[in-house]
Amino acid sequence: MIDLENSTTYLESDAAEASLAADVYWPKWDSPWWHMTLLWELGHAKEIPERAVLGLIAGIDRYVHHLPIKPEDVPPGRDKIRDFPCHCGLGTAYQVLFARGVDVDAELPWLRPHRPFLAQAHLPAFLRIRRPARPLVPPVLVPPPGPFRSVGL
Repeated sequence: MIDLENSTTYLESDAAEASLAADVYWPKWDSPWWHMTLLWELGHAKEIPERAVLGLIAGIDRYVHHLPIKPEDVPPGRDKIRDFPCHCGLGTAYQVLFARGVDVDAELPWLRPHRPFLAQAHLPAFLRIRRPARPLVPPVLVPPPGPFRSVGL
């Protein structure tokens, strides 16, 4: 069972605020960003504490405000990995903030020109972005027809 209260309590903590101030995305699998994503995926984005939302917005805004294509796109003095958002992470964060009720275009206006790219990277989710979250329904597992075959990779 997933303990949502544990995530919301953590997101309200000084530790979560310090983590967001240090790096929005890392440590990848246990950062506040992942706790917020979990709440959003389960339809509980409205329960993400405002303190965490503000920390996420501030953290994203510390990134270089364009997505680099070539090495020369990296400004002097900036790290080519840590100072730029992961494209998938940025697309997910946009959706998490939007679901939480944040006007992302107003809070992070530099993201607006990147929306077509983010939408393409996350097309199914962006197509749902204006609809209310669906209730969580357990998946129904249906075995595939016929015998299983091994596929060499």
